[in-house]
Amino acid sequence: MGHSRTIVSEMRHLFVDDHIIERSSLVRAYHRPVPHPANPVFTVETNLERTGMRYRDSSGFSPPMACTFDDGVFYDEADALYKMWYCAGSGAYTALATSRDGLHWERPEYDVVPGTNAVLVHAPGAGRDSFSPWIDEADSGPERYKAFLFTTNHTSDLIRPAGGYRDESWLLTSPDGVHWQRRARIACDLGDNTLLFHDPVLERWCLSVRGGPHPTGRMREYLAADEFLQLAEKGNQDKRFWAAVDERDLPDPAIGVPPQLYTIAPRRYEGILVGVFTMWYGPDNLTCLAGGFPKLTELHVGFSRDGFSWERPVREAFVGASREEGRSDRGYLRASGGAFVERGDELLFYYSGFSGIAPDGREHMYAGGQHASCHPAA
Repeated sequence: MGHSRTIVSEMRHLFVDDHIIERSSLVRAYHRPVPHPANPVFTVETNLERTGMRYRDSSGFSPPMACTFDDGVFYDEADALYKMWYCAGSGAYTALATSRDGLHWERPEYDVVPGTNAVLVHAPGAGRDSFSPWIDEADSGPERYKAFLFTTNHTSDLIRPAGGYRDESWLLTSPDGVHWQRRARIACDLGDNTLLFHDPVLERWCLSVRGGPHPTGRMREYLAADEFLQLAEKGNQDKRFWAAVDERDLPDPAIGVPPQLYTIAPRRYEGILVGVFTMWYGPDNLTCLAGGFPKLTELHVGFSRDGFSWERPVREAFVGASREEGRSDRGYLRASGGAFVERGDELLFYYSGFSGIAPDGREHMYAGGQHASCHPAA
């Protein structure tokens, strides 16, 4: 109890549960964040972002893209800039945009692909799926920027590559967030939508892993190491079950299939781990690809005091899809890596959404991928 009192005296607490509360006459109320009126704050603009490569439909069309597909948005203290790593060109490139206020974004020109803001180029035979960076504020050296990269030769949900999928998972480091070096290939099996994060309380580098098989379908596993590059040495036996849906997670009435846990994007805040949960409600990929519309995913929140076990007191969407044709938040909302960014007394939650309609009017389940932000509720 003495240790608990010390923590209380030195740290603000979020009243998301009954931790340290013996009795109270207060009523707890959860609020949804307020979408920024300028949403989407980042859209397809450059030739780099129009260069499709993956997610082809039966006609061979691969949609343009400019959004965090996991990736991440962070505030870089060293440069006093918000930085957004994002998927440009439907798996062809990873690019970096910067902002001074977290809302208005610029595309600096780097030397990786001269005249563009690309920081990684992905070959057709090893296109990117997940790229998940993290800024190590405790490291001022040549490995300050760290990342997880998942590549695959999977280019279509309708066409299986000859010889099956060829997946690789890598750990990368960079001195500036622009020039990346592959440092180690990860030994164990990891899937797409895997995110990297650092837990400063547990002093661990962790991966939020797409796991399975599991009775509920998609779920999350947890892989951790004391040092970043030690993650590459971990085996399948080191992965631990982390989270999945339960009986309180209900199907969407209009679709009617059991929901699944798509991703968790975590970050420590005020002593607890806050996770933005991306929940999948269907339909399946083949149905969406054939119909040319995005699957339905929405964002929920969860909280963990020990960094491992989760509480989700509210099962309503924190950020919900509009489900309206033509809108950038029609469906397939995806939490960005890093979960949120502190800006003064606000938290900015970043996410991507898909309209299903490309700039030229063609329909595709991954078309219209754009980036938005939310402020916390007042």
